[in-house]
Amino acid sequence: MRIAGTGENAEVNADGSFVLPGLAEGRQSIEVRHPLLDTMGFRSRLTAFEATLGSVVALDLDAPRTPESLAYACFPEGGDPVRPPLLARFMGRNAPLAGAEVAVGWSGDVEWPRGEKGDPPLAMPPPNLPEIEGEELRWSPQEGPEGVELRTLTDARGMLVLCEPPYDGEASITVRHGGESWVRDLPEAANVPAVILVYNLH
Repeated sequence: MRIAGTGENAEVNADGSFVLPGLAEGRQSIEVRHPLLDTMGFRSRLTAFEATLGSVVALDLDAPRTPESLAYACFPEGGDPVRPPLLARFMGRNAPLAGAEVAVGWSGDVEWPRGEKGDPPLAMPPPNLPEIEGEELRWSPQEGPEGVELRTLTDARGMLVLCEPPYDGEASITVRHGGESWVRDLPEAANVPAVILVYNLH
């Protein structure tokens, strides 16, 4: 557990309890952290509480699930995706395909859930790791005669995220890395909180 903005943290005991000595009085925000979640770049939403001297605060906290983490990565200021976010990870020869060129293409008419066609709210989370931040990891929309194509690079873990992708029309993912290329169909998404894909390309 970590108190936001202070660096104060404590490990959780087997019974789910934890102690943060010397916590300042007043309104605080706490988040659940775990090395695995940090490695994946996932964060939990902050939970606010009032700290009072001499009192014990009871909080009901859960480790962030992948759909919730993706929604938070896409919209850290609040709100939820209109459509399920897409998380994909590409592996090759037991190692992540870092820096692979990825193009997600839709044929036919594409309806974006927000904004104008060709200019949807795009993001390149999972964030929170310095080595993957940068404009080169942002999605770049390209409109053509047959539809819309979005291009980006995978991060150091071979991962990418597309917030609120349109699932109408046929879609495919093209991956290029080390002089090789692969094409995979994007599955339909219906009544699911998130689409999680792991591709082993070698």
